Amino acid sequence: MDLSSPTNWNLIYEQTLSGSSLNNFLIPESFSSGIIGVYISTSTSKPTWHTGGYINQLVQTNLIDGSSDWNSFSQRLSLGGNIVIFPVPFATYKLQFSFPVWFKNAFVSVWAYTGTTSDLPTSEIATVVSEVAGIISDVATIAEKLNDLIAIVNAIRVIVGG
Repeated sequence: MDLSSPTNWNLIYEQTLSGSSLNNFLIPESFSSGIIGVYISTSTSKPTWHTGGYINQLVQTNLIDGSSDWNSFSQRLSLGGNIVIFPVPFATYKLQFSFPVWFKNAFVSVWAYTGTTSDLPTSEIATVVSEVAGIISDVATIAEKLNDLIAIVNAIRVIVGG
């Protein structure tokens, strides 16, 4: 896979957005590439700003009203250039963007990777993402139990006067 070759990229969408279009902006085109490049900038950027927004991969499910697009994957984007590799390949999907509320405008440019991906271990990536999700769930459960234990210890301290 050669991400450095401009011939392996196809510009799909490019626009400057402002006002209410900065929240949950849906690109009208559908995508099929599992790798995209996203460039985000804003003319009002301050040196302390790093977040460029959030991207959601939307997949049509036909589960409720026959045309619902459901969020399959979300990722925070930095200002500037971002490479997004989606963990699960879909035949087609849409992209939705949300930009920070302090942005007055945003320039967004999206490319689809068209080069070969035969060396991309998508099944291994999906497995790792699944395992990490399980670990995060386990950590959340442990944190919940620890908070319960702390509450019990604090209650016992109140009872015994300590």
